[in-house]
Amino acid sequence: MKLLTVNFLTCAVKNCKSSAASFPLHFEDAELEQREIDYNPTFLSNILPRLDWDAITTTAVEVCQLRSPSSECSEEYSKWACQLGFTSLPTIKPEGSFETEDEQKVLRDLHTLLMETEVIEGNIVCHNCGHEYRIKEGIANFLLPNHLAAPTPHPDALLAQPSSLDKTDATQCCERKKHTANVIVMSVI
Repeated sequence: MKLLTVNFLTCAVKNCKSSAASFPLHFEDAELEQREIDYNPTFLSNILPRLDWDAITTTAVEVCQLRSPSSECSEEYSKWACQLGFTSLPTIKPEGSFETEDEQKVLRDLHTLLMETEVIEGNIVCHNCGHEYRIKEGIANFLLPNHLAAPTPHPDALLAQPSSLDKTDATQCCERKKHTANVIVMSVI
């Protein structure tokens, strides 16, 4: 899971929808991997206005604080993670044409952080409700158990609700669908 993805995610738990603490999600027990990909400054300059800069800087600092799950390589891993941690990102979102050398360095740092750094295993956690989303083989599982998900109304309940259509219009609509389905079945036979 690329770190860029976290900037577009909030907690899916129904009680967190209106809480500011549900964004950004935070990494815990995460195993990082860096995979080199082609540098694309055009993509970065186009995506930059859509990013929440406070969330990016929070994620960058948290990446620096991650530790390896195995104790034997944790010191080396920690140094590597802090090199990826980008604690030197500017506090204000960069804007402009990115023509100067300093602006290009910021874009390259963002490329490394957002595009090349991936979480292979671990969790992302909501600080509002504490729900953990498991990341396995680079894929986050956002499926919620039924008691946490927003209820999905049954189709019959939707028909029972008052609407701009009266009952005869709804019945006629259903009859047309049945007729269309019968015509399709007959044409296949």
